[in-house]
Amino acid sequence: MTSFRYAAGQMAVHWLAAAVVLFLLLTGTLVLEDTPNTAHLRPCVTALRTGSAR
Repeated sequence: MTSFRYAAGQMAVHWLAAAVVLFLLLTGTLVLEDTPNTAHLRPCVTALRTGSAR
């Protein structure tokens, strides 16, 4: 089995993105509370769940 290593740049971008998301969550900038989560706003999801086509 061959070993696989990620490039240093890929790891840096990954950890930078994680730090940004954590910062936004901690400061309250990224708030998902006001995001609508109703099926009537997304008819394609409703059609997939019920199996009906448009």
